[in-house]
This record gives sequence, structure tokens and C-alpha cells, in this order.
Amino acid sequence: MREMHGRHQGGDAEDPLGEDRVLMEQMQAMGAPHYLNNSLFSSVRRQGDLTGFQGLFSPGHGGLSPWSGTVVRPGDVGESGYAASLDQAFEWNRMAGNDFYLSTTSLSVAAATGDIHGNGRLALNAAGGVSLTEDDDLLLSSADGHAAWFLLPGSSLTYDVQRGPWSLTLYDRLSARPGSILSVNTFFQTALQNDLGLVLSREITSSVTAAFNYNWASSQPYGNKFRSGYGLQSYSERDLHSILLSLSWQASSRLLLGLEGGRSWNDQESEFYADGRLWHAGGFAEARLPWRHQLRLTAGVQGMSFEEPPPQFIFLSPPLVDPTPAFITNNTGDGNDLSTSPAYSLTLRGRLTERLVHELSAGYEASLAQLTNYVQSHYVNESVQADLWRGATLGLGGFYEWAESSGYSGGSYAFFANQVSRYGGMARFQQNLGDVTVAVGWGYAKSLTSSDSRYLPRGGYSADDVRGWLPYGDQEQQVVSASLSWRCHPRSTVRLAWEYLNSRLRDVPGWQASQSRVQLGMRFTF
Repeated sequence: MREMHGRHQGGDAEDPLGEDRVLMEQMQAMGAPHYLNNSLFSSVRRQGDLTGFQGLFSPGHGGLSPWSGTVVRPGDVGESGYAASLDQAFEWNRMAGNDFYLSTTSLSVAAATGDIHGNGRLALNAAGGVSLTEDDDLLLSSADGHAAWFLLPGSSLTYDVQRGPWSLTLYDRLSARPGSILSVNTFFQTALQNDLGLVLSREITSSVTAAFNYNWASSQPYGNKFRSGYGLQSYSERDLHSILLSLSWQASSRLLLGLEGGRSWNDQESEFYADGRLWHAGGFAEARLPWRHQLRLTAGVQGMSFEEPPPQFIFLSPPLVDPTPAFITNNTGDGNDLSTSPAYSLTLRGRLTERLVHELSAGYEASLAQLTNYVQSHYVNESVQADLWRGATLGLGGFYEWAESSGYSGGSYAFFANQVSRYGGMARFQQNLGDVTVAVGWGYAKSLTSSDSRYLPRGGYSADDVRGWLPYGDQEQQVVSASLSWRCHPRSTVRLAWEYLNSRLRDVPGWQASQSRVQLGMRFTF
């Protein structure tokens, strides 16, 4: 919710990265999680984000737009009041020893009408579509396994109005996350999430603004046509109510200071999870530095409390292939609360030279988890984007994340608790040759995961037995990609792309999986 403080003076500060922002985000998306791949390039600290946007470099799509470097805005709204683009892609995949074909059609729309100072401004920013297959080797999450419809996080309908010192934003933000039977990055899971919210702010003085932010995020599974007996719906059914209060002071044209505090109520539909209450309080600062940089700092404290779980029963009888958590035990077994804990984040972005920009982010925080109550994480990311010569750009990025589940090193030991260290890097080179663009990329990720061996044998099995059933063990992955785009018309682009992922589970000798994807896509803007 921190992306929506209301309209304060510092909220519209120009991004010092400029047009390089798009290229940097394309590099950061190398190997990004997708419902048809088993990518390790995902954030452990954001596992509780059911919308599926779990990239390592981004805190998530908390804003009111899906547009990014990989989801390109269809164009300027202009006098017509709208812009739209239609994308059609035909895709061949080879994964888990099977070949399958997909057809994906998606529509992106940006539209706005009205005046914020008059009767209000209504805006729509959305991107979504449907993937279809007739191949029996692939089962998608709806239409008897032959279709998966999606709506990207950030897709929203918003209404803005301002009356004197008061301003109001009402929004409805919807995302649809599909799944597939070959998606092994997480247990098979779909999520349809709708966020209703409002931001009410008031300028107390010309430099001081107060804001009230309320959000209701309601999540549920959709289109789960198979494996319903495993209770997978429990991972997507919840209601999360959040309130955030903030007070900001524009100390100067270059410095914004503020205080904020919030509380959330997490209500789970299934008894597999415990309901929880979350709170945080602290301060933030945004500064435009003299050397063409922006700095944002947040620091404070946070805490969480959860209901005590009922007695736990473990009823797994091996051997099973890819058992789901609800088929192993009746609840997470996690009875741990988070007492008052520090939290901070830092983001520094800007231009090092006329040809070189960078972005650094680091932090420590606790957030909701999927198979335990919460996860605490340290993280640091660095991205660099360089203009090499005419039409040529190179992006480099690196990341490190350390995360520990509640119940891993103290308190009551949760069955699924683990500790994860994840690090890696990526690179992307792009050359523009008139209407033709060539791009190549590479990425590497390594994940070191350990479980509490004192607790795993509780079900009568050794840690080595359980290691094959649960997401424990060390993994590493490489991704290589290449693409060729041709702007054949001012409003039309054709793109041919190839991607290859190779994964290895270090604790299982000889276990290796690869995935290849070739895609022919066309975009029409109108």
C-alpha cells in the first residue's frame, strides 16, 4: 500500500532513469516467474502475494497500472481518450519431456475521461487475455484443462476527484493468476484477487498533507478443474483488510519527510492456515540528491499475531508423486507470532554518467508466507543500464536474498519451515537497427534451502524421506534468451523469441530439468 500515499508533492517526482527504465525492467525480468515455467528468479519474501508478481527486483505491483518494461503501455491516450493494443502469440514449449503448443491472445487498454478538478476523472488501465491449448500433455487451470485466462496485476479502474484541499481516489484492482499442471515452481495454485480501496488526502498547509488509505483484497481460486481432492483451494481463499495513515511534509523542493502507520486483518477461509493481525509504524523520506539521484528511505517497526493452530496430524503415506501440503498434514503447525521487529528499506536510483544509470535497493522486512505464518528477509539488488554505442544498450543486474520462515529457529517448530539463501545475476544486450531490434539475455540463480531436521521426522519419516516431497534442497538454474523484433508498420510489430531454462536439484544426483520455448508474436496498436 505504500505506493498509494495519496497525491502529495513528492509523489510525482520525475524518474531520473528516464527512458532507460523500460530497458532496465526488461533485463530484470529475465527468467521471471510465469505460470508455465519453474523459474527460481522469484522473491521468497513476496510469496504471500497471490497475484503472482514475485519478481526479485520489484516489491510487487502495488500501483494502479500494469505497465512496465515487459508490459508496454499501448500508447498515449491523446484527444481520443483511449489507446489499445492487441497481442497474438503462437508458442511451442518443451518441458518435462513433453511438447505442447499454445495460442495466447491479450488486449491492453489505457483510457481516461473527465477532469480531476471538475466532476472527476475516470481511468482504465488493464492488460489480460487467454491461453488456449488442445494438447493433452498440458493441463491449464480452466475449461477442462484447455484454457487459462489471466489479468495482469495492477489492472484497475480508478476515479479521481479534487475539491480544494481534499482529494479522493477510488479504485477497483483485479488480477487473475492461472496455473498449469506442469508448473512446478509452486504447488498448483490459481488466484483471482480483487482489491477495492480508497485514498483520501487533505492538504493541511501548502507543505503538509495527511492521507487515509483503505484496501480490501479478496482472493479465491478459479477454474480449478482437476486435483480438487488435494484441497488446493485453501491456498487462495482469504480476505485481507488494510488501513494506512500517513502524514507528509514537503520540507523543501528536494526533500519530503513523513510518518506512517498501518494495520491489517488477514482472514483465511481454510483451517489449514491461521488468521492473523499485522501492524507497522515508522517514517519515510524521499530526497532528490544534487548528483541526479533519488533516495527513498523507510524505517520503523512491525509485528504480527496469529491464532493458535489446532492439534496437527501428519497422514502422509509414501510413496507419492508431488504431494500437496494439505495432503501431508491438516495445518501448518505454526503457532508463532512476530514480536516488535525492526524493518527498513532503501532505494537509490539515478545517473552515474550521461550513458550510465543504476538502481540499488536493500531492506529487511517480515511478510505473510504461504506455508508458515510469516517470513523474515534481508535483500539487496543492484541494476545497471549502459548506452554502449548508437542503438546498443547493455543491462546488468545482481541480487541476494536471505529468508527464514517462522518456526525455523525458535518457538514452535512449523512443519514447512525452512531457511533460504538465493542469489544470482543477469545480463541483457539489445541492438536497434532501424525498425529491427535484436536482443540476447542470460541469467543465473542459485537457491540454498535447509529445513529443521529436528522437526521433519515427526511424522515417522527421516529428513531424507521428506526432502523428496517438500520444497527443500539446493537448486540452481540458468536461463538464456534471444529475440528478434521488426516494426513492419507504425502500428504493428512482429517478434520471434526463444527462451531456454535449465534447472538442477543438487541434493538428488542426476536430477535435471530443462524447458525450451519458441514464440512468434504480433502486436497491433489502435
